[in-house]
This record gives sequence, structure tokens and C-alpha cells, in this order.
Amino acid sequence: MARRVWQLRRGLARIDRIFTRLEHRANMLLYRTRTFVERGNSASSQLKQSYNSLQEKIQKLEKLLAIVRLTQFILWRQRYRTKKQ
Repeated sequence: MARRVWQLRRGLARIDRIFTRLEHRANMLLYRTRTFVERGNSASSQLKQSYNSLQEKIQKLEKLLAIVRLTQFILWRQRYRTKKQ
């Protein structure tokens, strides 16, 4: 009977070590996954900021081009009118 109890304890201790190792590996995997996801989120956030910054610059450039086109049109009309007269 004592031998069976000893074998049972030994088997349970082995199973406990296996589960402890599996738990440790799962925790490491989850930690690495979390780190990877956080890096991805950080990169995504930086890309969004860059995109928003580029959008603002494009809007400013479009406004500037509209002013240049309007100025060209006004100058063209003035030249056309002075040539007609």
C-alpha cells in the first residue's frame, strides 16, 4: 500500500511539473504575443499620425494651388483686357 501511495505521489509530482512547465511556456507565449501586439499598435498609431499630418499638408498645398490658379487667372484676364483696349 505504501508503495502505491509513493508511486501515486511520484506520478502526481511529475504531472505537476509538466503542468508547471506548460503554464510557464504559455505565459511566455502570451507575454511575447502581448509585446508583439503592443508594438503593432504603436506602429499603427504612428502611421495614423503620419497619415493625418500628410492629409493636413495636402490640404494646405491644395489651398495654395487654388490661390496660385486664381492669381494666374486674374493676371491672364488683366492681360487680355489690356490687349483688347
